[in-house]
Amino acid sequence: MLGARMWFLFVILVIVLLLVFPRQVLPILVATAILLGAGGGWYWWQHRQLQAELDAVEVAVVYDPAECPAETPLLVTIVNGSTRNASNIQWQFSARRSGYRGELTGGWTVIHVLDQVLPAGQQYRQCYVAPRPNEHVVRRDADELANLTLSIRNKRVTFAE
Repeated sequence: MLGARMWFLFVILVIVLLLVFPRQVLPILVATAILLGAGGGWYWWQHRQLQAELDAVEVAVVYDPAECPAETPLLVTIVNGSTRNASNIQWQFSARRSGYRGELTGGWTVIHVLDQVLPAGQQYRQCYVAPRPNEHVVRRDADELANLTLSIRNKRVTFAE
């Protein structure tokens, strides 16, 4: 609450100074507003650029028994569509029963890491072990990999400098 109180006192001080010394304070306020606006615009633009680069790195998972061996049936494809080299990519698998919103827990929450440089425009494909639902999830016959809706969640990308 101290922060709100300090802002209140600052605003009161600026208003008093503006009323007492309008010719001296007004140009300072205009210059400060321009500088803050320019700085905020620059920060917003940089954030948008970085977010576009992060979104350009796509991670996808499919159950593919035709291309992957039975012990590692999940095919993960990472495509670096950004203009920068990705030095570290982390993700978690997401599995849901078709028609349900609930996430299967347990081994699905393990963080997987691609800790190698993936150059811009390149792709990486690897087969992974399918996690099993843990004891907190009631196992159903429909919980076979072919029947689950698979996706990627909590993707994190670090770019090489």
